[in-house]
Amino acid sequence: MRLIQSLVLCSMLAGSAVYAQSEVSCDDLTQIANGLDEVSAAFNQLQEIHEGDEVDQALGQIVDVLQMLAEHENDDALTNSVNNLVDSFNNMNAQDFEVALKQVTAGVDRLNRRDCH
Repeated sequence: MRLIQSLVLCSMLAGSAVYAQSEVSCDDLTQIANGLDEVSAAFNQLQEIHEGDEVDQALGQIVDVLQMLAEHENDDALTNSVNNLVDSFNNMNAQDFEVALKQVTAGVDRLNRRDCH
């Protein structure tokens, strides 16, 4: 249950930031990065994700929001990482998804450092 709550929270935070503003604020980037860290930690606890289940749907929402963020930021490295995440999500490959999630998290952290520090 905690994973689903983390996924939904991360999706809502990131989605509202990307939709509502012409620029994503530093607070938004920090919240997205923190949410991704929570998702990563919770994802490691999962045994299995079944296509169409609640966790699968929540992960799909996060993938969609991260695609929007990458497009919004016009960042090639983040876009490539998100594309890897999308591919692994669509292929239901948990190991590749975990690697791609770490890449995306690093990309969001990089944006945060670039724009906010």
